[in-house]
Amino acid sequence: MIFFDVETKNSFDVNSPDSGLASMEVSFVGAFDDKAGKYYSFWEKDLPFLEELLNSGEMVVGYNSWAFDYGVLSKYFEFNIYSLPSLDLMVAMKNIVGFRPKLDDLARANFGKGKLGSGYDALLYWQKGDLDKLEKYCLEDVRLTYEVWKKGKEEGKLNYYTRSGFFNETEVNWDLGIMNKQENSESSDSQASFL
Repeated sequence: MIFFDVETKNSFDVNSPDSGLASMEVSFVGAFDDKAGKYYSFWEKDLPFLEELLNSGEMVVGYNSWAFDYGVLSKYFEFNIYSLPSLDLMVAMKNIVGFRPKLDDLARANFGKGKLGSGYDALLYWQKGDLDKLEKYCLEDVRLTYEVWKKGKEEGKLNYYTRSGFFNETEVNWDLGIMNKQENSESSDSQASFL
């Protein structure tokens, strides 16, 4: 399985008619191959190698990947990225708990420690040329995505915070986040969830 996360050079402007995922450019993509136990780093120029890696996996796994990451990456690839066997953990969690928990909240609830920052921090790292921090931030998001998936798979349950901020636990079935190209309605209503 290939776990991945995309960072961008820019965000979309809700006040611009030409803005949206199509206007966003990749700054960095982090990935983890669980079979090889190896992390990978891809800058924009390296995306052909990312394409090879994504196509080599039995399943491509991300967090809000169907709505955000695939939308950003799609213009870079010759093939239809939505045709990949895909698991979006956020979609599964939404189907289980009825709302979209943030990856940061799941990490804090299950491991006692959240992400290294936010999507806006990643944008600032790119703008300031702090590429080491950008890479570290993204690869940590990939690691957390993998750890959330692994805990849910091995234990069959996860902790989470309700919308009201209360600590709770739920059974997990990751099959509820398996996506295919007929299910792209998710992409239209959660573009801003990368924050």
